[in-house]
Amino acid sequence: DVLEVGPDGVRVVDRVPATPTLVDGRASLDVGQALLRERQRLAKDGMLTTVVTLDATGALRAGPEMVTRGFLEGDDDAQVLLDEGKRRVVEVIDAAQARGDVPPEKLEKQVVDTLSRLFSERTGRKPVQLVVVQRV
Repeated sequence: DVLEVGPDGVRVVDRVPATPTLVDGRASLDVGQALLRERQRLAKDGMLTTVVTLDATGALRAGPEMVTRGFLEGDDDAQVLLDEGKRRVVEVIDAAQARGDVPPEKLEKQVVDTLSRLFSERTGRKPVQLVVVQRV
């Protein structure tokens, strides 16, 4: 709204279209609703990064390593839950290797789905997930 302030008071004299503006560090950006929803979800549910390293046959060589931000922090059972998540990731990878079905994109989705179910059931939260499947 455009306001006019005068000796008789304040009144609305016009309207100006406006969109949300995000101030991010040094930049001021016009952002859409999708980005705002993502930022709200990150603030509410946190983030989980899972990294696994596979060999050429699809066998697990390292990991899974899990790092959280804004999720499970300060939770006394956090390590127990992360250990359960790691166990389930190993099961997903072992099952995929046994089937001979180990494309990284497919594994990433299976890991996200598996961990989403686990954490949703146990915490009621669904952190934003980044899964990295590396091949050596």
